[in-house]
Amino acid sequence: MIKCYKYYMKKLLSILIIFAVSITSLVVYSQPKSELIKPVIWQNIYEGIDYYESDYGKWFKKGKIYAIRLSNSRKLKLLKNSFKSTTLEELEKKYKPLIVVNGGYFQENFLPTGLLQIEGKTLSKLNKLGSSGILAIKDNKTEIFHKKNLESYKDKYSDLIQNGPLLVENNGQMGIYKDDHAYGARTIIAKNKDDKTLIIIADHDASPSLWEISSILVRKESEGGFNCKSAINMDGGSSTGLRINIRNKKIQVDELDYIANGIGVF
Repeated sequence: MIKCYKYYMKKLLSILIIFAVSITSLVVYSQPKSELIKPVIWQNIYEGIDYYESDYGKWFKKGKIYAIRLSNSRKLKLLKNSFKSTTLEELEKKYKPLIVVNGGYFQENFLPTGLLQIEGKTLSKLNKLGSSGILAIKDNKTEIFHKKNLESYKDKYSDLIQNGPLLVENNGQMGIYKDDHAYGARTIIAKNKDDKTLIIIADHDASPSLWEISSILVRKESEGGFNCKSAINMDGGSSTGLRINIRNKKIQVDELDYIANGIGVF
């Protein structure tokens, strides 16, 4: 009886070990890919607007990374409704941008968590304990910098929004130093080393970690990256959304909840 019991226990243990190894292998195999395999090849979709998209796998899903590259003939604007909350659809109808994405972090009452200035009017002050980065906009010029350098830039730009973290800093170095394996949709504004503004969206199925997306941003385009010299993480997760409303390109990535503001391309 004891021998029979030991035999079945050994069999059960063997089955459990095989099951555990299989599950572990499956999890490792299905982890998010930390690199885009194909070189980035841009497609011109409108005057001053280039477009690129790539598959990006996570677990059993396959999502998308969307990228928009803007020339100096295009400009960004921070967009906000008079109401506390809004959607990309509402912002698109009101402002008629060519492209619109979600903007910065906000509190439960949809007030900004840090600095927000639109057309020279300060709607929310700098949060010294908040996010590390600032996105600055004036007409067709954009700048991304650490909040500690705000005094050097604030009078030069009409639109300012505090967000973060800085995903790329120090002229092309990764701003994320380790992978926390926290996965989510991402909205990113960046500048490449040709001084062009980039908008990058990783949708809800792609959901890279901040470390993963940071590592993609700093790579050369020939290596599947975006050759960035600076980049700032905007609000992500359920807020991430994208609308491209151009004759030759219609893209809609719906945000999963209300947002407080957006960023439009004109």
